[in-house]
Amino acid sequence: MGLQSDPKEEDWPEAAEELSQLEGEAIEWIVRLTSGKATACERTKFERWRSQSPQHEAAAQAARQLWVGMGQALTGAQAAAAESSSRTRSRFAAVMSSKKHWLALAASVVLGLFLVFEGVHNWRHDYVAATGEQGRFALSDGTSITLNSNTALDVHFSGDERRVVLARGEVFFDVTHNPDRPFIVQAASGQVRVLGTAFSVRRDGSDVTVTVERGRVQVTSDGRSSVLIKDQRVRIRDGELNGAEPADPYTQLAWRRGRLIIEDQALGDVVRELNRYYPGLIMVTDNAVAQRRLNAVVDLKHIDQWLAALDESQPIDIQHLGPVVVVH
Repeated sequence: MGLQSDPKEEDWPEAAEELSQLEGEAIEWIVRLTSGKATACERTKFERWRSQSPQHEAAAQAARQLWVGMGQALTGAQAAAAESSSRTRSRFAAVMSSKKHWLALAASVVLGLFLVFEGVHNWRHDYVAATGEQGRFALSDGTSITLNSNTALDVHFSGDERRVVLARGEVFFDVTHNPDRPFIVQAASGQVRVLGTAFSVRRDGSDVTVTVERGRVQVTSDGRSSVLIKDQRVRIRDGELNGAEPADPYTQLAWRRGRLIIEDQALGDVVRELNRYYPGLIMVTDNAVAQRRLNAVVDLKHIDQWLAALDESQPIDIQHLGPVVVVH
C-alpha cells in the first residue's frame, strides 16, 4: 500500500488498465459456476458478462483453462498421495470426497495465483491500497484522497486540469477548489467533473457508482450527463448512466470508519462485499443460505470474528480451509 515510485508505461493501451480487474472477475465467475449451486440466472448473467467484449471473453477462457489445469494438478496430487501411508491416504480421501472441500482447495490455489498476478501489476499505478487495507494521501494541490481496500489509481496533473484515473476499487475525494484547474475523475466510461465537493467514486469492472457527501459533481457517460448534489448518488451500468437517487453517505461510505453497515441484505451480497476486504476468499455454496437476509455492522478489521458470531447466531455452518472460508 502507498505511493508507488516505479515508472509507468504511459503508452500502454487503456485495455491493459483493466486486465487484472477482468481476470479477477472471471476467476470469481468460474469459482461460483463450478460450486454446484449456480442458478440458471447466474449462468445467464455470466454469459452476458463474457459477451461484453473480446477482453471479457479472453479473460473467461483464461480462467476456465486455469481451472481445468487446477483439476489436473489436484488429480496428480491425489495419485501421489495414494502411494504414501494409509493414514495420509485416508486424510486426503476424506478431504477430496467432499465437493466443497475440493472446491475450496482449488479456489485457494487460484486465489494465490491471482494475488501474485495482482501484486506484479500494482507497480504501474501511482497510488495503491492492498486488500484489507486503506490509504490516505494528500495530492500536490492539497486535495485529500482516501483509498478503500483493493484500489489503484493514477494522477495526471497539468497546468490546465487535474485528472485522476481510477483503475479499480473506491476512492473518497475532498477536493481543493480551483476554478482555473478543473478536477476530473475518469472511471471506465464515466467521467466526474468536480464543482467543489467531497465525494466517492467506486469502480467494479465497467460499473461505476458516484456518491456525494458535500457539494456538487457532474457525471458524464456516453453523451449523457447528470449533476449530483449532497446526499445523492448515480450509477453507471453497462455504460449507461442511470438517474440520480437519494443516498446516505454515512451508511454507504462507512468503510472510511472501518465499518460495513448491512441493512436487510442477502448474505450472498454481503459476502461479495466482504471479499473486497478479506485477505482470503469467502464462498457461499448453498443458494438458500445465500438468500438469508441480514442486518448487522461489521468491523472490517475483524471479519473472522463476525463470521464466528454469524455461525453461532444463524442456522448455517462456516468452515475455514486455509485462506478459504466456506459458508453453507
